[in-house]
Amino acid sequence: IAVASDNGGCPSDGSNNYPLRGGKFDLFEGGVQVPAFIYAPGLLPSSVQGTSFYDTFHVTDWLPTLLRLADSGYTLDDSLDGVDQLGLLFEGTSRTGARDETLLGLNRWYVSMSFDVTNLEFENSKGGLIYNNYKYIQGQVDRSWYAPLGSNTGNCTCGVVTSPVSNFLFDLSEDPTEQHNLVDELPEVAAMMAMRLRAHYDNATVSQWMAPEVSQCVKLWADEGYMVPWHKPEALENTTRPGGNDKPGADTDPADGPTDTGGPTDSPESSEPDDAPTDGSAPSTLPDSAPDSAPAERR
Repeated sequence: IAVASDNGGCPSDGSNNYPLRGGKFDLFEGGVQVPAFIYAPGLLPSSVQGTSFYDTFHVTDWLPTLLRLADSGYTLDDSLDGVDQLGLLFEGTSRTGARDETLLGLNRWYVSMSFDVTNLEFENSKGGLIYNNYKYIQGQVDRSWYAPLGSNTGNCTCGVVTSPVSNFLFDLSEDPTEQHNLVDELPEVAAMMAMRLRAHYDNATVSQWMAPEVSQCVKLWADEGYMVPWHKPEALENTTRPGGNDKPGADTDPADGPTDTGGPTDSPESSEPDDAPTDGSAPSTLPDSAPDSAPAERR
């Protein structure tokens, strides 16, 4: 059994990413570093059962890793984004060079409320990646650290752009909680990381996103006040493509309605743990479950 979360949670909804920074929708560690575990009695060697691993295992690595487990002779497609990390699971260590770079996110395309797909310029796109021990983020709203029961936790604005976006550079081997932005101190490293991110942007596959049929139907109802028999073969396909090329002969996609992303405006009063910051300040210590020292190299 392999269990993994999809992304960090929203603190105001009861999630706890602390002491990592940020949460859901963020490219900070609180939004992208998630818990996972393997339960395989009789399959995993006893030497690795009950052990922890703090290196990088990307969600795309599950496919080639589990395929290799199912069929050791399976030939993996070199075009896969994931890498085979079966050695990590059975030996407790990753293969040399298995993953020295991890793309955390890149939104080259923007989908509007009217289902229009816009190609964003690189400078206007949000993205981030880890290369060895460095982590680079661009287009990210500044986020805080949300300690359980902290005064700012109930008012976090996950996914809401409340301030100008910025670029960030961290050395995760020295700063796993992302307290020190090095983007101005190490401009050459930041430029190198931005170039690596740009390479992913340039090679990105054209979006195959399709507007959900039910969303189109509900929006028509909201706009026009009535609903008609909707389902037809062409309704299963999005009628817009990146770059604004409409599908010939197809109706225009109705827009989706606005989504209420607002959270609670007041946080409940509660007692604070002695060591929990209450003002969104950076944590001074890691929890007992964290390793005594950061890994020398982040892969």
